[in-house]
Amino acid sequence: MAIASWNVRGLNNEIALRQGRLFTKNYKPDFLFLMETKLSEGKVNEMCNKLGFDKGIEVPRIGIGGGLMTLWRD
Repeated sequence: MAIASWNVRGLNNEIALRQGRLFTKNYKPDFLFLMETKLSEGKVNEMCNKLGFDKGIEVPRIGIGGGLMTLWRD
């Protein structure tokens, strides 16, 4: 089982999303913990689909900063 943690500094940025796809393609983590997503509530399913994970949970941002997300494969 591969586990990874990444301080993304904003997943609503196309460059960060592209880096995330490349990271998950190269390292194939089964479990990914994301910090500083800066995403509003309700984005976990979208990120699962975009990054290739089955399930996830999120803690939305407060104001314009923060946000946590954990994604995993079954």
